[in-house]
Amino acid sequence: MQMNKALIYLFVFFLLPILLFSQDELSIEPATHFGGQALCSDVNNNYAYLCQGTYLTILDLQTAQFTQTGYLELGSNAYDISVVGNYAYVYCDELIIVDISNPNEPVKTGSVTVNNSNYGAVVVLNNMAFLASYSDGLIVVDVTNKSNPTIANTYNGTTGFADVTVINNIAYAISVTYNKFISLDINNTSNITQLDEINITSPGKFSIEGSYAYIAEGFRKALTLLISPVPLTCSMLQILI
Repeated sequence: MQMNKALIYLFVFFLLPILLFSQDELSIEPATHFGGQALCSDVNNNYAYLCQGTYLTILDLQTAQFTQTGYLELGSNAYDISVVGNYAYVYCDELIIVDISNPNEPVKTGSVTVNNSNYGAVVVLNNMAFLASYSDGLIVVDVTNKSNPTIANTYNGTTGFADVTVINNIAYAISVTYNKFISLDINNTSNITQLDEINITSPGKFSIEGSYAYIAEGFRKALTLLISPVPLTCSMLQILI
């Protein structure tokens, strides 16, 4: 049953789009362009938030040319950004919390120093920020007090984390050091435990939709589909692209 479902997903989401595009019936064109190198970005309520070098830049997407409304000096290059409500959480050499309620004048409200190197990711849920850290694994930061965020816990049973997402008290993370896709029980953030892991060749960024994780594999140019109806077990399909 699961294999049939996987084959249906394979056809609908991958083979069918390829067939459609091969007919030249669909095309993708850029709407506009905003200069500068963007290291990471997020979009919320018709505004785009770009981390360009050491700056956070805010763009109004309701204008034809994506007009810049405001910016903020961060102090260092950002690895990732997550926008939730009126706040942007920027992950660099520290986790910086920015009040973006006025997109013309973003204001830094607080920060906490975290260890990291090269790259990482951040996701925020229920006033807890989960940071994928290359050096420290998974860092959990309590952001209830926007002026004084504090580190609640660090899980370093596995390190080399490059990406993370959280669904139903389960954190899913990629370790580029150990080439693994890992699931962690974060129901009790003071006692994080690993649920399962699966080996992936040169994993990169990933996304989860339903019971499937779509993982980019860099060196082999493959997309890996993890079938995980229960977080404790994973099986795997692969598509070479």
